[in-house]
Amino acid sequence: MFEENTDYANCSDTDDLVKWFWNVFNAFNYEDKKAYMNFVSGKSRCMHVLEKARFFKRHRIVKKSDKPEGDVPTSKPSDFELVLASSYASQDQLKEKLLEAISKGCGLEPDRD
Repeated sequence: MFEENTDYANCSDTDDLVKWFWNVFNAFNYEDKKAYMNFVSGKSRCMHVLEKARFFKRHRIVKKSDKPEGDVPTSKPSDFELVLASSYASQDQLKEKLLEAISKGCGLEPDRD
């Protein structure tokens, strides 16, 4: 459901980088997915809006050619956007960098559960 509600910029759902992202995301446990939602949206409770009819904003993945290879992903919470480097050496490196970024947070105060 979440993957179906994602748009892409400078990449597509058939790119290896995007496939790696979805492999990594789908392997996340609930807490990691919740932390990811906080990272890209500033709200950890976005998991509750993953039902198709309730999406308020589409998730967006952007590949930036000006980010150094293997750079830590960033987010733009106001746009529910994940910004990735143009390439990573492997799916494992993408996972490592994504978890690093998530652990730093998006800079917004997280929701209280």
